[in-house]
Amino acid sequence: MRVKSILILTIVTCFLLADDGPQGIPAKPSASDYAAKAEFQKATFAASLVPSKQVEHLFAFDISRSFLVFEVACYADSNAAMKISREAFVVKDIHSSEPETVASTIERQNQPPMPSSHPLGIETEATIGVAHGPNGTGGVYTGGSVTAETNGRRDGGYPGSYPQDPKPGGTSEDRRMLAAQLKVRGIPEGPVNHPVAGYIYFRKSDVKAQGGNYELQYLAEEEGTGATHAVKLIVPVKTH
Repeated sequence: MRVKSILILTIVTCFLLADDGPQGIPAKPSASDYAAKAEFQKATFAASLVPSKQVEHLFAFDISRSFLVFEVACYADSNAAMKISREAFVVKDIHSSEPETVASTIERQNQPPMPSSHPLGIETEATIGVAHGPNGTGGVYTGGSVTAETNGRRDGGYPGSYPQDPKPGGTSEDRRMLAAQLKVRGIPEGPVNHPVAGYIYFRKSDVKAQGGNYELQYLAEEEGTGATHAVKLIVPVKTH
């Protein structure tokens, strides 16, 4: 148990330290290698939806049942920096989820159910008989009992069963590890003047595909004016 705890702490520490270093994943050789691309000023944005089967193995814990993962890239001109923000990626006015939000959701989903002290079953017992007293006296008596069983105990007290262990991803250590991985592999933020790529995350229940596509937008700031321009990327659900 001590060795396992040290190993988890070491892994988490490595990811936290990596948070201060380079982020993202290698950009593909060309924007045309992605399912969708669009140009804006002196940059080209590109994106593909990562298949759920692949998402299952991207991180320490599976997020594919609850979250969509897009691989996005920005090919910026070396002479003109483009400011990148993960929050600026939207689908139908829904902004991408922060890594900590994703990790917290996975933690909640994998925690064991709270033990219940409500009775699992009730047993009743009735007794009837004749009592004989002195000098031929007597009478009929009745009696009964009720027993409530709660999680293996028959005294109505606190549940007797031990709490279940959380599933993988269901502890605070798992949450921190996953959040660090999601952030490190997310698209880098800030000014860039070279190709960058990374992942962004959307809750499946929040966004829906239309006509077999997701309309992913990047809300870019126009140089010199500060106005926002929506760079549209029509990303197909199925990858080829």
